[in-house]
Amino acid sequence: MLEFFVRLFDPVGFPPRWQCGLWSSGLGWLHITSDFAIFAAYFTIPVLLVVLIRKRADVPFHGVFLLFAAFIVSCGAGHLIEASMFWNPVYRLAGLVKLLTATVSWATVIALVPALRKALTLKTPTQLEAEVGLRTMQLAEARNTLERRVAQRTEEYRRSNEDLERFAYVASHDLQEPLRMVASYMELIEEEQAERLDEDGKLYVRYAADGARRMQTLLDALLAYSRVQSCELRSDPVPAGDALDDALANLDLRVSETGAEITRDPLPTLDFDRTMLTQLFQNLLSNALRFTKEGEPPRVHVGARREGDQWILSVRDEGIGFDPKFADRIFELFQRLRRREDVPGTGIGLAICKKIVERHRGEISVESAPGEGTTFFIRLPEQQELPS
Repeated sequence: MLEFFVRLFDPVGFPPRWQCGLWSSGLGWLHITSDFAIFAAYFTIPVLLVVLIRKRADVPFHGVFLLFAAFIVSCGAGHLIEASMFWNPVYRLAGLVKLLTATVSWATVIALVPALRKALTLKTPTQLEAEVGLRTMQLAEARNTLERRVAQRTEEYRRSNEDLERFAYVASHDLQEPLRMVASYMELIEEEQAERLDEDGKLYVRYAADGARRMQTLLDALLAYSRVQSCELRSDPVPAGDALDDALANLDLRVSETGAEITRDPLPTLDFDRTMLTQLFQNLLSNALRFTKEGEPPRVHVGARREGDQWILSVRDEGIGFDPKFADRIFELFQRLRRREDVPGTGIGLAICKKIVERHRGEISVESAPGEGTTFFIRLPEQQELPS
């Protein structure tokens, strides 16, 4: 056995194939060129198979592919040796390669048996198309069902919101008169019956009167919030500067008391309900006038800039600011960041601002930091660029 491998490439004792039989030049070269061509093809096919399984990791039966590639390589090597035998009769090497080819061939056959069973279970293109069609139909049906449910829930939420807003309007409206009566009688008791009351009694009357007034203020705010949603919009070209002037006129006393400095950019003309635009400016300015630094007069700037088909209005103050993590919370109904004793208010003003902007298909956001002031941004989409 050792001698076999030592003499693996030794041609001694075997004549070249040219000398075996009656080979003509044409017949010999026919065999040689054919064997070389087969060898070249058999070495190219495995390269392509390896590229395939490396590029497409999802292709099944990788092991079978690799065994098939080894089988083809061994076959190609056999044809190369057959061609060389016309000059170099290495029959020992040829026999060893044939043994290797036989071994790899049977290994491939054994691997193909279970792979064939699995391959037969794979779905045909027609079956796959039918399954894809079925899944597509099921998906479309599920999507339609989901859309119907979403539409149904949306309609339910719309009705629920309408009912809640109607309830809030009716409740706050109907409670106005009883509260006014309570407040009026408390004031009468405080004025006309003061001599009959001790200090505790006077204190209790003041508490009751103050509570009635605060409740009345809250009901007024709730009514305003309900009207924003329920009233009909009258969107006409409105000079924003005129609406700002109306808001400042409403806040004239507060501006004078605080010594506020209010500046503005040239403001555009907008498609907006004038009353609501005035209320929007008034609420934001009132907010800026309340949340001021101690000992400093409020400084507020109203700005405007155009981005594409949008106008972006801004109201910036230099007040006490707040933590940015509360940026979304402040637009929720009844949400306050500071105690009523520190800064008066109902917690509804900014919720009204958000409702006004959303009814005009816009967005409102805020940027702030403690001690660095606050800036509100109002984005109003699809605005015509009208002259101020």
